[in-house]
Amino acid sequence: MLNQPKINHFGKLEMAFEPRRGYTRLVHVYQQPPLKASRELYEGSDPTATVFLMESSGGMVAGDRNEIDVKLAPESRVRLKQQSALKIYPSHTGDHCTQAITVEIASESRLFCFPVFTVPFAGGFFLASTIFYLAVCWILLCGAVVAPGFAFLCGVFCSLDLLFLFLVSVVLNFVSFVSLDFFVQ
Repeated sequence: MLNQPKINHFGKLEMAFEPRRGYTRLVHVYQQPPLKASRELYEGSDPTATVFLMESSGGMVAGDRNEIDVKLAPESRVRLKQQSALKIYPSHTGDHCTQAITVEIASESRLFCFPVFTVPFAGGFFLASTIFYLAVCWILLCGAVVAPGFAFLCGVFCSLDLLFLFLVSVVLNFVSFVSLDFFVQ
């Protein structure tokens, strides 16, 4: 088991969506830097709320932690997009940085998640988890994307995506990259 390192920054983002007057609205948002969310945007008469997720720091280093919680009320339609790639910088202390995403989706809701682009640099130590709690709904999921050419240079990169459907756990995706150089150091 990994020891939790000293936390350098703790970013927290909470968002709740619900339909109001024909459009999905962002009815609750709590932002703790460096995480931020844009206001909801709409494309023409499409009632789907598009929200950009932003990480205002230059990237994550050892000891950093981000938590993102998203809740969709029944019949919500949400499109989440990442503003830019998440950069994972080298760990000079051997500590890891973490990102935990939790999504609750009520019945008849739709969530469009676009890939989370991650750029892990040599010596980085990153743990990520995404957990979906689903009712009966339509969902389009896209997982983590590691930038080509960087994946094999990083120290440790782990990502675990879980899906809970009626409280039954199904593992969707597990991605793990461990550089051989990481263990030699």
